[in-house]
Amino acid sequence: MPAISLAVASPAHATSSTAVIHITGVPASASTGSSLTGAAVSAFDNPGADVTVTLSPGLAWSDGTTSPARVIGRGPGVYLIPDVMVGTPAPGYPTGIAATSAGTGAWAAITVLAGVYELTVLGAMDIIARGPDEYRADYAVIVPRGARPAQLKYRFEPGLPASAIGTMLKPVAGDIRKYIDQNYAIVHVQDLGNGNERLFLSCRGDAHVKDATPTGTYAWPMQTTWPNGTQTQVTFPILVQRRGADGRPVAINAWDKTTAALPGYDKTLSSQAAWGNVVSANSSGTLNGNHFHVDALSSGRPAAAGNDETTEVYYQFVHEDGTPASVTPTPKRVAIRTHSADTSVKGVLLGSPDQLGTAFELDKPGYWRLVCWPQSNNSKPGVGAAPGGVAWDPQSDPGHQIGSVFWKLPATGA
Repeated sequence: MPAISLAVASPAHATSSTAVIHITGVPASASTGSSLTGAAVSAFDNPGADVTVTLSPGLAWSDGTTSPARVIGRGPGVYLIPDVMVGTPAPGYPTGIAATSAGTGAWAAITVLAGVYELTVLGAMDIIARGPDEYRADYAVIVPRGARPAQLKYRFEPGLPASAIGTMLKPVAGDIRKYIDQNYAIVHVQDLGNGNERLFLSCRGDAHVKDATPTGTYAWPMQTTWPNGTQTQVTFPILVQRRGADGRPVAINAWDKTTAALPGYDKTLSSQAAWGNVVSANSSGTLNGNHFHVDALSSGRPAAAGNDETTEVYYQFVHEDGTPASVTPTPKRVAIRTHSADTSVKGVLLGSPDQLGTAFELDKPGYWRLVCWPQSNNSKPGVGAAPGGVAWDPQSDPGHQIGSVFWKLPATGA
């Protein structure tokens, strides 16, 4: 891993009115696996006293010494802190470097970022069924400045063995929302100020679920190869939901040009326009509700059993920190036509005035997920089946992601 150049001073927090202790050269943030070099402790008015440096859990001395505390000097002076390796932070503990001498202490906090080349899942489609089987996922990754993926691959079928990761994604330089094949785009780049960048990627492609695949949660992996030969892999969970006598409705991610007949459809984009929407930080741009599509397959249950129709869906935009958007402070209802056809898309676009409209905004920078909760009802008169356990409940279920927005991400990051 490349060393991080240290240039950010961390002020001392004095606990005594005699000695004065400062820590300098510790960065505000560092990546897992990186080495911190060049930090120092300045000590004054501490005659004859040891200057001791202590590492918090998650940090380690690069020379392999196991004790977290080390005496690096005695009395007044400027003392170099030995190189430190950044590991995984310990839950419940602050991460940083402490220095003490003659009863006075200083603390330099460090925010630990994901390791270089370590993929982070921002959001992904998380339910799938036989028929409208697609792949959608958005990622972030920290790389040395200028590094770009050499190859991205994902597993075509969630139920295949763990070793089966062979479907290639091709990079595109333009708007990812115009593409319908196995593609990805780097939609934003942040300069982290420490020799590294954070890349934001939006990915999409075809997928497949076999008829015999049982209902269950499966791991869906993405593997990235970097120009130096490093390979990193990340997985996200996806629910394979069978439809039938004990089925549940399934949120649909539109594909290709299947929404072309819906009022308001933007023919310059593919039907996958709900994913990978980008609004730049310095722009006055807005979002068009017609770029977001809501649809669901009904449960597949027989009419006599009830809960066989899905004629409405609830949806909501949620920030990566869990905050709902002001345009959808609570899950918003939209009516759809019930259907169970595996290979058709009906549903609605959300640009009507009573939904999102054609020019709406989100509230703060970051990654936003569009999630939905398909409902169920009974088509046959006299059937009194309740929707509990069949419909997806906005009060207790997290919802299924059907779209994404990278909203005004800053050009620099921590």
